[in-house]
Amino acid sequence: MSTPMNHEELVELLQEGKIGYLRFVLEGENGQDYLEWCRAHGTDPS
Repeated sequence: MSTPMNHEELVELLQEGKIGYLRFVLEGENGQDYLEWCRAHGTDPS
């Protein structure tokens, strides 16, 4: 698995409209935690 992107890089991409909020979360340091929470709660990441 690749290393999470730097928070500042993600913020810049989000502000430029190159990524959406879901990718912002998934690419960040808490992306795996979010996916695990979604699986535990029977919901799709959105």
